Amino acid sequence: MSGTRIDPVPTRITASWRVMHIPELFAMIATHLEREMVDLVALSTVSTHIRLLTLPHMVRYLDVRVTRADKICRFFEVNPTLIDHVDFLRIRQDDAYTKLRHRPRCEPTQHPVFKSPIQGKWNDVGKLLLLIEKRRKTPLPRIDLSMVATDSPYVNSNFRKLPKLRSRVCALRIMVDLDLSKYAALGDEHFKWMGMIGTYGPAWDAFPLVIEALSSSSLVHFEFDNSTFLNFDDGTCRVMPPSPQVWSSIIKHLARHVRELSIAFCLRDPFETGYQDIMGSDWPLLRKARIHYTNSDEGAEHPFINRFLASHAMNLESLSLDLTRNGPLNFGITFPSLRTLSLPRDMSYFSGAARASIRSDFGDRHCFLIRDWSLVGTKLPEARSFIEHASRQSMLSQIRVLRASKEVAEHYVRSGATPAHLQLDAMKELDSLQLWRWLNAKALRKAAEAITCLDIELSAESLRDLNVQLGHVFSSAHFPNLQELVLCSTLKVFDVKHTAPEFAAEELRQTLTALRSARRLRALRIEHTGAVYFRPGQDLSAVVSKCPQALEYVSWHVPSRNVTQYYRVVRKRGKAERLQRLPPSFRVKIRAYDGVWDQESDLRRAAVLFDHSGGGRPELRLS
Repeated sequence: MSGTRIDPVPTRITASWRVMHIPELFAMIATHLEREMVDLVALSTVSTHIRLLTLPHMVRYLDVRVTRADKICRFFEVNPTLIDHVDFLRIRQDDAYTKLRHRPRCEPTQHPVFKSPIQGKWNDVGKLLLLIEKRRKTPLPRIDLSMVATDSPYVNSNFRKLPKLRSRVCALRIMVDLDLSKYAALGDEHFKWMGMIGTYGPAWDAFPLVIEALSSSSLVHFEFDNSTFLNFDDGTCRVMPPSPQVWSSIIKHLARHVRELSIAFCLRDPFETGYQDIMGSDWPLLRKARIHYTNSDEGAEHPFINRFLASHAMNLESLSLDLTRNGPLNFGITFPSLRTLSLPRDMSYFSGAARASIRSDFGDRHCFLIRDWSLVGTKLPEARSFIEHASRQSMLSQIRVLRASKEVAEHYVRSGATPAHLQLDAMKELDSLQLWRWLNAKALRKAAEAITCLDIELSAESLRDLNVQLGHVFSSAHFPNLQELVLCSTLKVFDVKHTAPEFAAEELRQTLTALRSARRLRALRIEHTGAVYFRPGQDLSAVVSKCPQALEYVSWHVPSRNVTQYYRVVRKRGKAERLQRLPPSFRVKIRAYDGVWDQESDLRRAAVLFDHSGGGRPELRLS
């Protein structure tokens, strides 16, 4: 393919023709277009010659949804030479993650129906992987794999046939999927539960085999989310705790080489075996840890988590803890490399001068280190103690990202913090944030000028209610450097199924028109329960007829489907602006050095497009 010229040489060779026929120049252009993909697709339609040149770039970052693996497999069977050009591969069980990973009060109600069972879909994945396994080009691509626990038998049977690719898995993300809808034919919820237990028997048996098969020095990122639970009508709460053998396999095969660990233990784990074993083990290369654990005994977890923190303090760069109570944490530990710290939940249960002093000393010791503070759900008395020390100004000046309640954020800002990225805890109404009283006060002008991203969630106002306020609240007169705005309304909107897409588009148009006063706004995300899915090809040109002058990206989240639609604003001289659809993968950072795809497990963090943690212009999180 690469050595054959399809297009005849024209009589008059133009500069554009020359560029398209110089491989090195064309490769530079195509590489630049790989991220957003739509321009690369458009370029491929110019000629047969150009299409042959662009196709390798279109498959370099291969994002495989399990439910569509059959189509991708057929594509490579027709174009076998392109398999050599896959450099980064992500495989994700999109159906279950779409059903189960959503914000509270935003449970999806519309699910696609697939003709073939999930086992058949994983067999299609296996066929695709076999094509890659047999290719001549080395090294083989690294694989970022997302699955659910009940997929374990299928994943195990497919990867056992792939000795070379098994060692190329760099990230493994597993979620326990408690989905009773699969057992609807069984009728009563207790019979459904028994059916699910029958499914999980072989799933937990195969789970250690998957861990063993995929374990290698390449596997540096591991996530296991077992936080899902079911509330039954009789008031009981059901969980699906793994057996001790599952936890021992994780420790035996993964602990020695995993650098990023994220584990959410099941609600009220009756055994506590997993939590104690994971926290008591040595993870020598660990740089990032996220631990979520809720137990009925409010103090049971702390001896184990404190031991874990003490053992890994020297190397941890990012730490997120979501425990029953964060108060008894050993804040006497020093983390010399820590840059990101997340301590959600109320700590007031463990109050008192002694603990406040310990937290104050912790803040003092880390005043030049931590740039990303998350104190979601923490009350002001506990959050205040972190900055009550002699080095408070040094500490506050380091904060680039702050996630907290309005009260905590206001106190930090009034004390001297100037975060670029501000995420506020959910409130009822926009007016209750009182942004004009503190962020827009003359004495705090420096803080308002520093903000480049605002992330706001409201529970008592619809998008229509917000549209009449946005132009004033987020005006450049108040936030002159605001470049990204995330707005989420969880107010229940009924009869979403009967909402016309044209009506939803009109609401979005009103939102963008209202935000014209935000002259530097580059990215906007709207998530509200009344959002409906925009059909491919739907004319959205009127939506951006009067939009912010700097706007580049619009993210439109549809809770009923738990799907985000991404668009970029296309501007051409002499033509009206229009919205152009982008693939979701355009905004995913892929780390070239280890192959891990950036998939934030925190849904509010995942909603933000740009990286605001640096000192310069916020940019997309690219490779």
